[in-house]
Amino acid sequence: MFTDKNIKALAVCLTALMVFCLYGPDSYSREKDISDRDITHQVNNELLFDPGVSSHLVDVKTDAGIVTMTGTVDNILAKERSAEIAKRVKGVKSVVNRIKVKPVKEADEQVRQNALEALSFNPATERYEIKVAVEDGTVTLSGTVNSWAEKQLAGKVVKRVKGVRELDNAVSVRYRSDRSDDEILREIREKMEWDIYVDETWIEVAVND
Repeated sequence: MFTDKNIKALAVCLTALMVFCLYGPDSYSREKDISDRDITHQVNNELLFDPGVSSHLVDVKTDAGIVTMTGTVDNILAKERSAEIAKRVKGVKSVVNRIKVKPVKEADEQVRQNALEALSFNPATERYEIKVAVEDGTVTLSGTVNSWAEKQLAGKVVKRVKGVRELDNAVSVRYRSDRSDDEILREIREKMEWDIYVDETWIEVAVND
């Protein structure tokens, strides 16, 4: 026996089938399509509010849902992060990252010192025992940390250093069970701050035992 609910559902299905037959599979998606102009606007808006990217240095163009990013930034993290941000915008089909990293004339030893300083001043990486080697602007990180997240954070911190052309993150991970609450808390906060899918301002974190 058909109920009113069943009849309504059947009517919706029949209507959808008629539209599909008359106008083809694109008839429904047409209304939901996001214009290239809207995509460009949204990508620019996301870049504007991201602390890791100087949005005025990045030019965004969209064609048929494909975003092309150009411009010049001063560190490799900004280049990589710009593309990551664009990929999460609704309607984006793919991202062509043509952003260039501005070459900085720094001696390898100066880049090394700057990288060590960045690691020591970052609240999440200050206690990491990481060695830094630099050759022709390519930085190699080595040493041992306590988690995969720590390894990734160390890489992000160093990628922000001017003069770093490439990064080889050769840090090893050795898990410990006796990590302090404060150490875990700092790592979680840092991960959330750099996660493009998380707005950490709305999240409170506490670690106990």
